[in-house]
Amino acid sequence: MRLLALQLLLLLVMDINTNHRFTYGFSHRASIASPHHSSTAHRLTTTSTRPRSNGCCTNALLRNHHRSDSRHHTSVLNSAKILPITYASASVALVYQAAQAASVNKKGDVAVLIATSALALFNLCPTDNARLASAKRADMKHPPATGGAAKQRRQAAKTWRSTVRIKIVGQLLGLAWMASTHGAGIGNSIGSNGNSYLRGGAMIIAANMAFFLCGGGGAVHDANGDHTPMPSGLTRSILMIDTILVGSALLAASSPVGASRRAVYVGIYVVGVGMGALEGVAGLLKGFTAAAATTEE
Repeated sequence: MRLLALQLLLLLVMDINTNHRFTYGFSHRASIASPHHSSTAHRLTTTSTRPRSNGCCTNALLRNHHRSDSRHHTSVLNSAKILPITYASASVALVYQAAQAASVNKKGDVAVLIATSALALFNLCPTDNARLASAKRADMKHPPATGGAAKQRRQAAKTWRSTVRIKIVGQLLGLAWMASTHGAGIGNSIGSNGNSYLRGGAMIIAANMAFFLCGGGGAVHDANGDHTPMPSGLTRSILMIDTILVGSALLAASSPVGASRRAVYVGIYVVGVGMGALEGVAGLLKGFTAAAATTEE
């Protein structure tokens, strides 16, 4: 739990620091280029008498731009390393919890933990890693604007960045909740751990719902940072499925242990989450195949 919390905090600090550097860099470049800045205006109006001053200003601007891009690129690379490690750590922790549950014959808990572990490793990890990199590229590609289409593009990039953060933080908190559950029935009331696992799983899926409800589907950007919104019909379908999964997990957690309805609700959650994990595996295989084909060419 402490390791997951530390990794989550580090990821958030890096992301906020990157946003601060970008904002400061943009504001600083804007103040240099603004004709209302007194010293800059003076340099621009005296170009004929002091050409070296204008050249120095231009060179400083270019150096500042390159430094900002370099810092942004470094932050994207660091985030690309931290996020997969965080998800992989959570996945391993859930497998360990599943082994503990199996030792006391808690088959329902084992199914919930294994399915969620596979979802985190094969689906959430690669998907969120790509989305986080996309959000940062979009934030750099569409700087602040005062109006028109440029302002709309900037707003879409801000929405994309915010919703991706919400999704990742919510999912990691849900995984941490499941991974931090102590024991596997020894010294605990029967079913107490299973309820925590289910509620943590509900939080993971609810984070994906929050992503869409906050406008993430309409603000989707591709790997290059270009706005490619998701069809509204697809967004509604995903929300409907996620609602069923969250409801099933919560209803299972509130049902008595051994009740047939609890088994049904757990089965719905496990099947839905398992399909998400298989979808992630298919995506990874497709990516590997495309990469291999590109290498051969």
